[in-house]
Amino acid sequence: KERCRDSFAGHIANGKTEFSFVNQKEIEQIITDTGGVISFHGLRTRKIGDVISVEMHVQVDRYLTVEVSHQTATNIENALRERFGANTHVIVHIEPA
Repeated sequence: KERCRDSFAGHIANGKTEFSFVNQKEIEQIITDTGGVISFHGLRTRKIGDVISVEMHVQVDRYLTVEVSHQTATNIENALRERFGANTHVIVHIEPA
């Protein structure tokens, strides 16, 4: 209960739901450096307690198999967790380009 209150207080103190403690440019670089990524948009980062949450939409070649597209998402997830910690919550929405 106290942890939740402290997290909520962070939202109020910052006056926003996005947290700038995460280096946005670094996350963008990790995404664009991942093989198979054509572009991305809708990048959102937050802090939920002690956990970093990252969500994005990633465009890949529309002719890739589901397996290859899924591997691209997994590679992004792994790279972000390697950089920001194993508990990093990552959601990658794959879209055809």
